[in-house]
Amino acid sequence: MKLIFFGWFPAIFSSVALLRFAAFISLFPQLVAGPIVRARDLLPQMQDDKPFDWNRWNSGLGRILWGFFKKIAIADSIAPFVDQCFAAPDSFGSLHLLIGVVFYSFQIYCDFSGYSDIAIGLARMMGYDFPENFRTPYFSKSFSEFWTRWHISLSSWLRDYLYIPLGGNRGGKFATYKNNMLTMLLGGLWHGANLAFVFWGFLHGVYLIAQRLVTPVWRAVVRLLRLPKFADDGIAILTVYALTLLAWIYFRSGSVGLAGGDSFETANKVIGGIFSLEGFNFGAVINKLQVVKGMLLIGILLAIEITNVRARWNVLQVGRPGLRMAEFAVLIWLIAFFGSFGANAFIYFQF
Repeated sequence: MKLIFFGWFPAIFSSVALLRFAAFISLFPQLVAGPIVRARDLLPQMQDDKPFDWNRWNSGLGRILWGFFKKIAIADSIAPFVDQCFAAPDSFGSLHLLIGVVFYSFQIYCDFSGYSDIAIGLARMMGYDFPENFRTPYFSKSFSEFWTRWHISLSSWLRDYLYIPLGGNRGGKFATYKNNMLTMLLGGLWHGANLAFVFWGFLHGVYLIAQRLVTPVWRAVVRLLRLPKFADDGIAILTVYALTLLAWIYFRSGSVGLAGGDSFETANKVIGGIFSLEGFNFGAVINKLQVVKGMLLIGILLAIEITNVRARWNVLQVGRPGLRMAEFAVLIWLIAFFGSFGANAFIYFQF
């Protein structure tokens, strides 16, 4: 009898382990687009039962609504304006194209982070804690900081499985620069077999290398000019954002290439149109109402994110139930009033 029991025990144990692993890889909130949840983070959470918890359910619902606001009210609302700019960049003036690129930076951010918010909220309602995937990346003061705030689960995956195995920052400056560049090139290629995606990765590789070279010089300039901290931070944030915008042009044009178009030609036309400064006035902008609507929604997003960062508390997770329900109602109203309810798939689904 003992022999039979101990003979079956490994099989039973392996079956339980296999069942847990199957549950891990099929947990639907993060299955399609992230955040990328690693087994070491999630499997321990599957050891216990998950009884209903009203606070977790309430908190998760708030996160889901915030994600839908980002996706439906912001990303999907400004998407037609962006598509218009990249479909025919020769047809629009400089300011119109610049607004289109700025809108795309928020479209892709709200689309990516909106999905992550929905996944995190669903998991929280089910009793699981997913890692944060975005932390106000456009407030980054350096590109190394940007990649600790943008798609954090993918960035950490690239770091752990590409950058560090390649040697990381070991082996001197040249080796570090080489590893930065290789990691970003492969990260670009991961998004699609298109040279525009690779060039997007190349630009970020250049940014990371240039940051290491320029930072000591900039620090000396700050000390020499005695720039106050807010000015130093403001210049750094604007510089990182402006260069990120340039890279986003090639990333967005990569989608044109996947559809059979010339992605580099599209990107170069957009950049050339912006720097031509022809029609750099609001009168030359088409669909002004759509622009005003987009700016208003982006303003709401930035106001909430700045408050969360500066006050160090989450505006959408207040403790009082009545106030929280009021916030939920406002979000639902904003989604219903400003949202675009066409068949708009998440951008990340194409990668």
